[in-house]
Amino acid sequence: MQSRFKLLIVTLILSFTTVTLDLVDNHNDDLNDYDQYKYDHDDDETHQYYEYEDPDVNLVKTGQSIVDKFIYDAGESFNITCDVSTFSGLPASDFLQSIALLRQTSEKEYYVIAQHQPFIPEPYTNIIDLPDQWTVRFSGEKSSTNRNLMRLIVTVQNFQFADAGQYKCRATLPDATQFNNTAVHIIVESHSIVDKFIYEVGESFNITCDVSKFSGLPASDYLQSIALLRQTSLREFYVIAQHQPFRAEPNTHKIDLPYRWIALFRGDKSATNRYSMRIVVTVKNFQFADAGEYKCGATVTDSTQFYSTAVKIIAESQSIVDKFFYDVGESFNITCDVSKFSGLPASDFLQSIALLRQTSQKEFYVIAQHQLFRAERNTHKIKLPDRWLADCSWQLSANNGYKMRIMVTVQNFQFADAGQYKCRATLRDLTQFNSTAVNIMAKGLSIVDKFIYYVGESFNITCDVSKFSGLPASNYVQSIALLRQTSLREYYVIAQHLPFIPEPDTNIIDLPDHWTVQFSGEMSVTNRNSMRIVVTVQNFQFADAGQYKCRTTLPDATQLYSTAVHIMAKSLSIVDKFIYYVGESFNITCDVSKFSGLPASNYLKSIALLRQTSQKEFYVIAQHQPFRAEPNTHKIDLPEQWTVRFSGDKSATNRYSMRIVVTVKNFQFADAGQYKCRATLRDSSQFNSTAVNLMAENKPKNMFSFQLQASEATKR
Repeated sequence: MQSRFKLLIVTLILSFTTVTLDLVDNHNDDLNDYDQYKYDHDDDETHQYYEYEDPDVNLVKTGQSIVDKFIYDAGESFNITCDVSTFSGLPASDFLQSIALLRQTSEKEYYVIAQHQPFIPEPYTNIIDLPDQWTVRFSGEKSSTNRNLMRLIVTVQNFQFADAGQYKCRATLPDATQFNNTAVHIIVESHSIVDKFIYEVGESFNITCDVSKFSGLPASDYLQSIALLRQTSLREFYVIAQHQPFRAEPNTHKIDLPYRWIALFRGDKSATNRYSMRIVVTVKNFQFADAGEYKCGATVTDSTQFYSTAVKIIAESQSIVDKFFYDVGESFNITCDVSKFSGLPASDFLQSIALLRQTSQKEFYVIAQHQLFRAERNTHKIKLPDRWLADCSWQLSANNGYKMRIMVTVQNFQFADAGQYKCRATLRDLTQFNSTAVNIMAKGLSIVDKFIYYVGESFNITCDVSKFSGLPASNYVQSIALLRQTSLREYYVIAQHLPFIPEPDTNIIDLPDHWTVQFSGEMSVTNRNSMRIVVTVQNFQFADAGQYKCRTTLPDATQLYSTAVHIMAKSLSIVDKFIYYVGESFNITCDVSKFSGLPASNYLKSIALLRQTSQKEFYVIAQHQPFRAEPNTHKIDLPEQWTVRFSGDKSATNRYSMRIVVTVKNFQFADAGQYKCRATLRDSSQFNSTAVNLMAENKPKNMFSFQLQASEATKR
């Protein structure tokens, strides 16, 4: 009896082990599509999840594009991924008849180029109209509950100009209902024949004519020639260098290149390897005369010609300054370098090199110059501020003239120093060559750190004497003030300080109660640039937004202003983000402080959350009436699992603390849409927050749960 009982136990154990192994095998089958797993923790959220990756498969998250980017190089390989989870509005519990990739043939029509039908007795994948080198594969599960893992992957190999166009994915249900994701325009890009379009005078670079750059070139034809062309007029190009690779004696011609340029040919002669062929023109000591339109051309044996995209190569001499805006008090150099002068002959002595400043729109005058080749070389500071320095470096040789320069060091730059400057080189025959004139501008720092502040934020508005353009260097300041604009043309003083009267005085003329003003700095004339009035804005509101500027007044009643700034108020969104995972929980918060233009001293009749039913209409789904004898909160049209609560004070003075909070639980695709908040006053005036478009997406599969299930099955 005992032996029979033991035999029965052994049989049961073997059977259970077989079932367990089957379970593990099934889970292993589920995992066969995935070669790598990674843990991804979102610091901004309390949840954690796992995300799967396949190095051979370009997985696309829900809501993301079907490709990684929209521009690919000719010859590049990449994946187009049709993922079921990318289809907005797809029912959560229905089988799929097919998933397909489509390409646009015209502005209105798309045709299927590859598809998979996963749920017929024998699933199959159709390659309907793909290039031979492209491949298609399907991955995912057949069950309706797991269908959001399904995807069709089209691998694009050797991408060409002919492959560019509009593509999109489509999911079809058994009732023939179709769901499409967003179409993408995939563009082919051949690299330019140059690395950049602007080169400095004297720079060296390559112009490369590569056969692979020519759109539409037949894949199986010999090349008669490959050439570099330059434009002579708006419509004509002429050959300046070419190579004929397949002649008995291949040759490269420099037809019309500057003597300093070099042309070389590289690549195989065979037709099969012709895409490695290129002609490389090395541009040496680039000059203004070399600038212009260039393109490459390829001629096949029947004299058909194919061209690369034409490029305009521009010559640029470096500016005489590093930048065009300098802060007040900053120091920098203005450099007059002989190499900056367009068209200057290479073999002539210079009489002088000079820095000029503009006095009017048409006239410049010399403020510093150097005469290089006189018996007594001299550098003149003709009309420079005392704090500026002028120096010259040079070599006494006509051949080395391009190394000569005069450098003016600007110290303690002021608003009065701003203006147009240029350099001039004068030859022995008095011919003059000028560099490009530059407008050097003085920049006083703004009176605020930024121009947009959140409602409730605190910050400073600083009126600093050093911000005022044109302020005389040796005069007392009668007052320094902050002004606010009341209309397009008028400003009024809201705070000011009188620093030099017997008893310095700070007036708060028209500031909100919670704003503060303080003055800092020294009263002496020599130190007056340290003086400033600081207005601290506390609990910034929409009503505080507007134009502000600072003003300083001299004893003779002369007034000087800082640059006016427009300070704007911004309310935080009613949600933390705009895309949530299916099943996720979060809050939609209707806060009174979010409503632009709401009067500061009026009771609220109600605060509500609304949802859009059409492009023009919103309806209330939850609201609170806070100031009734019995305040009430209504769930008017919310899912059962959602909750509503109200917080804040009932008093008019504290109403900005009031808010209605709707907790969204188990968010679904059906819950996605436009939402906004509304505040209604006693007189029925309504104020709305900015509407937001909430979107749903599927959460990536949690592989940890798979491992736990497999582990539990093994234990059993």
